[in-house]
Amino acid sequence: MADALTWSFVVYVAGFRGTGKSGVLVEFSKLSFHFRSYGDLTDQELEEICDFLYQKVTSREKAALSQLKSCYNTFRSVAYRTSSACAEQVSAERSSQLKSLLLEYFEKKDPLDMLGGDNIEEEELIDLKLQDWKDHICSDVRLFLSIRHDERFSGRAIARIFHGIGIPCYPAQVYGRDRRFWRKYIHLDFNKIMQLAKEEIIHQK
Repeated sequence: MADALTWSFVVYVAGFRGTGKSGVLVEFSKLSFHFRSYGDLTDQELEEICDFLYQKVTSREKAALSQLKSCYNTFRSVAYRTSSACAEQVSAERSSQLKSLLLEYFEKKDPLDMLGGDNIEEEELIDLKLQDWKDHICSDVRLFLSIRHDERFSGRAIARIFHGIGIPCYPAQVYGRDRRFWRKYIHLDFNKIMQLAKEEIIHQK
C-alpha cells in the first residue's frame, strides 16, 4: 500500500501508529518483511528476493510446527489414559523415558530434523493432490496469460491471484472480479502453484 501511494514505508507505518488521537486504532499483528533496495533491480532479481523471503518464512513455519508436533508426541508417548492410573504410584520408567526424550529434543540442532518421515509423507500427499489438478492449473495459467497478454506477471503474482491474495500491483478490486481465476485454487499448495505458473510463463516466452 505504501508503494501504491508512493510514500516512504517508515512514514507510512508511523502515520498509522499515530492515529490513536483520532480514535482510530490500527494494529499490526502479522509478521512481514520490509526490503529496501538502493538502486534499480531487474524483475528477475526482485523475483529471486521474493523467493528467498518466502522460503525463509516457510522454513520458520515448518520449524515451529515440527517443534509443536515433537512436543505433543513426546508427552503423549509417556502419558496415561486417565489420572487415576498414576495417582498412587509414580512410574520411574516413564519418568526416565520422558527425561531422555526431552534431552534429545533440546540437543537437536535443526528443528526441521524433528519432522523426519512425517515431513516426507506430508510432501508426498501434497504432490499427489497436486497431480489431480496439474493439467487444470496449467490450462488456467495459459488462459489467464492469453486474456491479459498486455500485462506482465510473475509466477508468484499468478499464484496470489489463484489464492485470492490482493496486493497493490494486483488489487482484489480488479482481479477479484474474474471468478474464473480468483481464489480458484486456494485449497492447493501456494508454492506448487507458483512453480507451475513459472514453468508456463517460461514456455510461452
